Amino acid sequence: MTDQSKWNQFLIQEKGSFLQSWEWGTFQENLGKKTWRFQIGREKTLGQALVIKENLPFHLSFLYVPFGPTLAVSLSPSERREVWQALLRKIQAVGKKEKAFAIKIEPFKPFGFELPEAKKSLKRIQPQKTLVLNLQKPLEVLFKNFSVRSRYNIRLAQRKGVKIIHLADNLPQNDNYFSKFTDFVTQTAQRKSFHAYPKAYYKKLLKQSLSEKWGELFLAEYQKKIIGGYLIIFFAQQAACLHGAVGYQYRALKASHLLQWEQIKAAKKRGARIYDFWGVDEKLWPGVTFFKKSFGGTTLTYPSGLDIPLSRFIFSTYSWYQKLKKR
Repeated sequence: MTDQSKWNQFLIQEKGSFLQSWEWGTFQENLGKKTWRFQIGREKTLGQALVIKENLPFHLSFLYVPFGPTLAVSLSPSERREVWQALLRKIQAVGKKEKAFAIKIEPFKPFGFELPEAKKSLKRIQPQKTLVLNLQKPLEVLFKNFSVRSRYNIRLAQRKGVKIIHLADNLPQNDNYFSKFTDFVTQTAQRKSFHAYPKAYYKKLLKQSLSEKWGELFLAEYQKKIIGGYLIIFFAQQAACLHGAVGYQYRALKASHLLQWEQIKAAKKRGARIYDFWGVDEKLWPGVTFFKKSFGGTTLTYPSGLDIPLSRFIFSTYSWYQKLKKR
């Protein structure tokens, strides 16, 4: 068993994802899920994986490694393969004990070697593509690189009197803000056919991330009303715009543009080098993708997700069902 500082230190060193952080594992445990943290290497960490048990109907389950595992970049491909095999044996042992039918991994970076035991996932949990903005430029350069329309909309929101409230800690009086934020997120997800979590999920994530200082909440206020907001997650000099929305009835105020600008400025001030807009797809989310790309940045494509069967029969049946749903 490792400790939190050692775990996160390796992730930061290898520029890993917050979805593999110690804090994210704790959040999943607070949701009632089982988690395991596996680390390879004694004096020096060579690889590690946060594993989450995901339950499905009919008493089915699979083990999930979100944006992981994390393997030391300094290793050769053959050494990385050995570390992966050591991690896999540990995960397979847990899978057998928990009666999981598969292991799902969605790597944050390429492995650098083939995984013959794995099959390409038919369905992803994390986005395949995202948009990242390099914050190591002066603010005036970042602003200048926004589209003309985005710069205009930021100024328009300011002229119309939209104000940005920045919450960086979990105070009791924030409960009202939390409720309004979750309302906007769930309503927008339903309207645009996004996946929405239960409101309790967002409330727990907000309270934990703000109280432990790895999340900050930005809210747009107009005429003393909260009209939208975004939750930003900070880890390893990266800021991720994880969840957020602005009420549809307030769309003419262009609060989303002002929120993104204020969040980018706050991320840069906090020392983040990368701002992740979190998920783009021209086919699935054309409007949202167009909005995010108006701030510049570079499109990043993650490696394909992989499934490793633990029960051939159940995995085949589940795969058949997933293919049927896509028709």
